[in-house]
Amino acid sequence: MENQVRKDSNHSEFSTDTEEEQNSLENPQELGAYQEVELFVDDASSQQEMEETNSFVIDNEDETANSTTSEEREEQGEEEEDEADEESAEPMDKKSESENEGYFTFQLFHFHSLGKEKVHSPWRRLGNFKFRFLIFPRGNGTPHDLSLYLETCPLAKRKLPQMNQPVKFCLILVNQKDPQRNIAKYADHMFTVAERDWGFREFVKLELINRPEEGFLVHDCLLFTAQVTLVSEWELDNPMADYNSRKATGYVGLKNQGATCYMNSLLQTLFHLGEFRRAVYRMPVLDSSSDNSPDLLTYALQRVFYDLQYCPTVVKTKRLTDSFGWDNADAFTQHDVQELNRILCDALEEKMKREGIDGENTIQRLFEGKMLNYIRCIHVPYESSHMETFYDLSLNVRGCADIYESFEKYTEVEIMDGDNKYRAEGYQELQAAKKGSVFISLPPVLQLHLKRFEYDFARDMMVKINDHYKFYETIDLNKFVRREDSMEASNVDYTYELHSVLVHMGDIYGGHYYAFIRPNLLQEPESWYKFDDDLVLKSDKHQAIEENFGVGGEKVAPEEEREQEERDRKLRTLNGLTPPELQPPRSRQSMVRRLANAYMLQYVRRDKIREYLTPLEETEVPRELIERLEKEKEEEALRKKERMEAHLYCTFMVVTDQDLLHYRGTDLIPRSALYKLKVRKSTTLKELKDELFSRGLIKDPSMTRIWRCFQRDNDTIRTQFLLAGGRDNSSVLEDVGFQKPDGSWEARILDESVVAIFVEDLLWNDGMSDRIKALDLPSSSVRPHLTADEILLFFKLYTPFPHADYRMIGKQVMNQNDTVENVLRVIKETLGEANTEKEMLLFEEISPRNVQRLDDMSRTLKSYKIGCGDIIVIQPAPLPLEQVQSMIQSGKRYLPTVWDFLDYLMKRVDVEIRNILEPHKAGMILDMMITDTYELMRDRFCKLYSARASDKILEPEYVRFFPMDAYRMQPRSFPLTVSERNEGFQDWIRSFAIRTPPGRVLYYQKLTCPASQYDEKNEYTVIYREDSGRCLKEDESFTDIQECLFSSTDQIVKESSCGKSHRTNILSILLPHHSKVSHLLQRIRELLHLASEIELRLMLVQDHRIVRYCLSDELIPEWRPGSGIIMRVEPCEDKIEQDSQATLPPIDNNTSTLVSVVHVTKDHKQLGGYDIFGVPFLLRVPSKGETIEQLKRRLATTLSVKDEEAESWKLHEIHGDHICSLPCDPQTMMVWTPHAPQNHEFSYFLAIERKNTCKRLSCHKTSPLGGGGGGDKPLKIRG
Repeated sequence: MENQVRKDSNHSEFSTDTEEEQNSLENPQELGAYQEVELFVDDASSQQEMEETNSFVIDNEDETANSTTSEEREEQGEEEEDEADEESAEPMDKKSESENEGYFTFQLFHFHSLGKEKVHSPWRRLGNFKFRFLIFPRGNGTPHDLSLYLETCPLAKRKLPQMNQPVKFCLILVNQKDPQRNIAKYADHMFTVAERDWGFREFVKLELINRPEEGFLVHDCLLFTAQVTLVSEWELDNPMADYNSRKATGYVGLKNQGATCYMNSLLQTLFHLGEFRRAVYRMPVLDSSSDNSPDLLTYALQRVFYDLQYCPTVVKTKRLTDSFGWDNADAFTQHDVQELNRILCDALEEKMKREGIDGENTIQRLFEGKMLNYIRCIHVPYESSHMETFYDLSLNVRGCADIYESFEKYTEVEIMDGDNKYRAEGYQELQAAKKGSVFISLPPVLQLHLKRFEYDFARDMMVKINDHYKFYETIDLNKFVRREDSMEASNVDYTYELHSVLVHMGDIYGGHYYAFIRPNLLQEPESWYKFDDDLVLKSDKHQAIEENFGVGGEKVAPEEEREQEERDRKLRTLNGLTPPELQPPRSRQSMVRRLANAYMLQYVRRDKIREYLTPLEETEVPRELIERLEKEKEEEALRKKERMEAHLYCTFMVVTDQDLLHYRGTDLIPRSALYKLKVRKSTTLKELKDELFSRGLIKDPSMTRIWRCFQRDNDTIRTQFLLAGGRDNSSVLEDVGFQKPDGSWEARILDESVVAIFVEDLLWNDGMSDRIKALDLPSSSVRPHLTADEILLFFKLYTPFPHADYRMIGKQVMNQNDTVENVLRVIKETLGEANTEKEMLLFEEISPRNVQRLDDMSRTLKSYKIGCGDIIVIQPAPLPLEQVQSMIQSGKRYLPTVWDFLDYLMKRVDVEIRNILEPHKAGMILDMMITDTYELMRDRFCKLYSARASDKILEPEYVRFFPMDAYRMQPRSFPLTVSERNEGFQDWIRSFAIRTPPGRVLYYQKLTCPASQYDEKNEYTVIYREDSGRCLKEDESFTDIQECLFSSTDQIVKESSCGKSHRTNILSILLPHHSKVSHLLQRIRELLHLASEIELRLMLVQDHRIVRYCLSDELIPEWRPGSGIIMRVEPCEDKIEQDSQATLPPIDNNTSTLVSVVHVTKDHKQLGGYDIFGVPFLLRVPSKGETIEQLKRRLATTLSVKDEEAESWKLHEIHGDHICSLPCDPQTMMVWTPHAPQNHEFSYFLAIERKNTCKRLSCHKTSPLGGGGGGDKPLKIRG
């Protein structure tokens, strides 16, 4: 995207240098014509000038105020002053007739004698302004550089306060020995009274100037030139920061969310199509009660269009993209604008059809055209044709000079001859034919997508076509329409006017979209506007059309290139106004033209312009939509007001006694799901209690204590003191403070927005009676305040059996001098067990990671440093293990003490364990700890499984576990290894603690033999194909090894039929290490009950190719699940060929060889243009070879297909990543010689090209011919 940085102050810095230009500074000898340096602006030099100017303005105002003469005398004085100013400024060296462009030069003498002071050149006059150089020979704060600026002022000084002039200029330091090495820099700026000079702080290094051989300083003199152009504000590359599109143009832009410029350009194009906007407005307005309905897309688009029509500032599109179902990744991913156009219009069309708006489909009426595709035989009277509708057209750019050539190419006739003949119905012979397309009708709104992006097979990548390609303001397409088949009126004139141009600037790796639109094509046909995200600028026909043709290409005539070069030269040299001794500096404009060109065009048929482009009246906007939007604006204003007043309010997180009793966890209160109460910070404690009473949270405000909760340094929450010191008339945010000698309180206000409070209901539990009863103390009335030595303690109970339970049981006000024995008696009283002699243990929960045993019953609470808000935990003494055997046998954990329980909570990870045969079905949740061992996890799972299914016993030795493949969200292809089960298991399970729940999954597999044998033997997953792969049906379920991994040993888990009733089996085989292939084949023969006379062979399949076959006396090749290699066993082909190849002469095995045959289909996304698919097979052919026709017949007989179908096949030979086509002409008697396998490995493959009717993608495509890389995230509208 364009990198636009605006100037915020006189000392701001911005640069628009390209990377190439910046790199050129580091190698001066490679600069070419010019060196370019960083652009920097500084206005400090003009401070004195500003003061003089301000004083002049004040004096001038005084003179005006004191003048009592006539208006004629005043005007005459101003005119005389203006004339004096004009005489003080010399004319430019040369200027245009319009006096908007010119250049001037200045010689700076005695350079070395100049100090740090600034130097001004004489004023030069251009239009109503004068310009001069402002030079700092020793730098403006940069002592190693020369600083150069352009300064301006109106000729009439009285107009200085209102100066607001956009200027494009170029400052040049002339190389007086070699003009090719001039240093030049372009810039543009809006000159105002506050910013009268603009330029470059680091224009050139003084070291470079002082080197005589460089040629800049000659006879102690420097030569400067300035090229100046007065422009309009919309022509600036970087408009002012306070630029207002609505005020300047009447239109507003759309905010870019990251990479949504393509969407913004399309929305502007559709918005300014009046009939499209009417259709969107006519769709039913979404009711506020159904914000989650799918029709949220409709309302979001209505809102965007309404804001574009009436909003004074830039319009946001976040709600629209939310309705698409997009997330941040979608907003920062740039997609194709034509793709979005089609998806958006399809979604709207579907909604319009469903809702039946006005009984018509507006999308269809606007954009639908019809074309006829035909095939007409040349020598026989046969024609096949079908009608096709389209909403946009994709036109070729490469090889076409303009839009008319693209239409001619689109409708050109193709001759189907030779190998490409057509099979006509009713004729035995293939026929020569003509194939083509003609337009039956063209839509009223014609959207043309220019194919600027193509796949380059030589470079194996997508490239952008920047070729010069003309399109026109008016196009006549009548000659491309065949009216005799059209259903429209015969007098329809297919002449179109250009409405919008969507431009892509950049390359295949990234870029930026913007649009040129003529909103008022009817009233103001010459008015173009540039819509560039949030900016809307006035433009012209040249910028909108001619500058977006592109550059170069094979179709550009030499005279057109010369004309373009002349236009570029004028752009670089201010329409040719360049002194002859100066070489014009390199222009960035030609580079922009090279990368920016039209990508999508929208034309409107001339007879529909008035109907479709008439601006909407306010009455056409639905009233219910306006009311809904106004209501939302009011709600947004209210939310804004609340945000502005948020500092006046605080939110109380309220915890009651009932909340504590229901809480089962560590710490005093939960961190979430608390009742929230928002009040003003000035609220008193009494007012807060009344509010709690009105909400039903307390029963009696006078019998309530409210405690403030604080977060301690150890990240725990405890009550510390009474809110507002318990004083009803104090602010709720006053802390306790201290009491002065006179009895008054010194308090401070705490500025906090969220405060947690514990509301103690003294009617429910006074917090003192249990202590009085347990310690036999005299009774006393309930007091709202506590004395200095009283503290509030909270009690928790932990019971480890029959299941671990940790909960709050109460609270009590204790004295700091109470002993631990006193606390135990009080807790027993609270539990109702005061008279029991059961042994109990006491702990203090300091934090979840720190629990202290209170084992000295004689010590006081103060000696243990127990204070207000602390938690005391009581638990019964642990039971002997023999008494909890039932709990352990059921697979549950026995946590004898609160230490163990809290440690369990800190290290707990819940893992879901699923059946590997049902990988997507919910499984059992097993609570694990990061310190668990594999054996402990396995044993607990088996016990829990057996306890739940009492009729099924799962022995730990007969189960193993597979982790999840995080990329495929399914079981990994191999189970936990020995190292993962031993040393790495704790690290592996610890990683679950940082994963999201979908990743915390294990899969269990039941085994028929002990799991230890899998460590002692080799496991092989083998596919047995009875048909030897000689089947055209894509039986993909047996080509993906992932499908084969999870069967029990020696069990057949799948069977399917392919063509004939041949079966396919998947088996898991265990064999000792270093077993031979014959052992594997014998085991399969036993499992499948195959006759001993059936000869079997083992093959290795990878990427849908048979890459090797194995002899029976060799060792089984090394194989590992997930390697992408499939082990396949099948009968040798001899038996099959005796039955199926009766039409061919028999083959002698001694004079023949095996060939690996694969299936391919065309796929331009793959290298070489082909994709390998299907089930490969082996074919035995004569070693000396045979003709292509014989080879096709042999393949047809082997695969049991008709000869006619085989004739349509194209055969290829694949070697590595290269594919070579075999001749298709049956008259060619070329003999194809096969390549025999070397060491039983195939490096050459015979390929049959045919259509892939199975769209399932293989997961093991790694080679360029059969491989697929990751693609971009697909563009979808899910709303």
